[in-house]
Amino acid sequence: MKFAHNNTMVQKIFLGLLLAFSSSLFSQTLDEIQFNEVVHDFGRIKEESNEVVHVFQFKNVSKRKIVITKVETSCGCTTPEWSKDTVLPGGTGYVKAFYNPEGKKGNFQKYMYVHINRPDYFTTLTIRGDVVPRPRPEYAKTTFKLDYGNLAFSENMANFGVVLSSEVKEKTIHVFNYNEYPIAILSIGEKPDFIEVFVKDSIINAGDSINIVIRVKGNKMVKMGDDFNRISFVTDDLAFPEKSLFVMSRLKQDFSKLSKKELKNAPKLKLSQGPNINLGDRPLGSKFKESVVLTNTGKTDLIVYKVAPTCSCITVNKSAFTIKPGESYTLVFTYDTINQIVAEHTKHVNLICNDPTNSEFNFTFKIKITN
Repeated sequence: MKFAHNNTMVQKIFLGLLLAFSSSLFSQTLDEIQFNEVVHDFGRIKEESNEVVHVFQFKNVSKRKIVITKVETSCGCTTPEWSKDTVLPGGTGYVKAFYNPEGKKGNFQKYMYVHINRPDYFTTLTIRGDVVPRPRPEYAKTTFKLDYGNLAFSENMANFGVVLSSEVKEKTIHVFNYNEYPIAILSIGEKPDFIEVFVKDSIINAGDSINIVIRVKGNKMVKMGDDFNRISFVTDDLAFPEKSLFVMSRLKQDFSKLSKKELKNAPKLKLSQGPNINLGDRPLGSKFKESVVLTNTGKTDLIVYKVAPTCSCITVNKSAFTIKPGESYTLVFTYDTINQIVAEHTKHVNLICNDPTNSEFNFTFKIKITN
């Protein structure tokens, strides 16, 4: 025990000396140069004003020559400039901060990291302020409801609703440039084959608008049911260069062109129970299974495109499969009550198939979770 006590004391003394030595080195490093200030507040700046600038002055208070080797910034909107000459002991130098408010709005705080000819040294300079956005044309506020950087959009979601497999649908999104300089659409990101995007004029002049036409083709869609896609647009907008539009659709098979013979020979789905299923009372934390037998009573293959629970608490043994005429498949639902609350619940599982008379329906599960 005595040895352990002495060892602890030695460790404490060594740690204290190490901290004192490190603190001494750190203080000497910080005293190499002294700035007259390290934070500057520009206050309120109008967005349409020109680039603003502030000069940070410093003095070499060391006994060695000082050279600023580089100045890094936290944002491309801030440009540094600094003394390139060697600063002798007692001499002075400067670091300039240029800030461009174009395309910005609201409060900002940016940093510059000043490095000198000492690899263990840098100091941080801060500029901050509040950019007042330029007034927008009054009509743009009512017609173009969504601000997206320096552009305003009529909407950023193209919701096509139900799209039949034989159908082509289009939606137009209006885009307005309320800035004082043109903004160009440089490129359009990847998208699935069934989505087409048309931009007649990729340059949006100041105070002008363009239309973005989005088209979906049902015959090129491969996934039945809900589909959600994000399409990116790269622009030279200084505020938000990359913008996103979203496309929602729900593909359904079009049975309207089937002949009487085709309808007579079509697959037909029969359920052993449901689609409304009462699971009764179940204790919280329990996990159990419920089965439904699906039978194809038609004359051609029944294709189940998708079985999709709306809650992560329900899983299925298979989400897509084919049932031959006269055959059956047992669909097993596994319900997990972990992370559920003690209450009555209603959960849904969506099924989509190629039965022309019943191509889509919901299994509805009612359950009461108890303690």
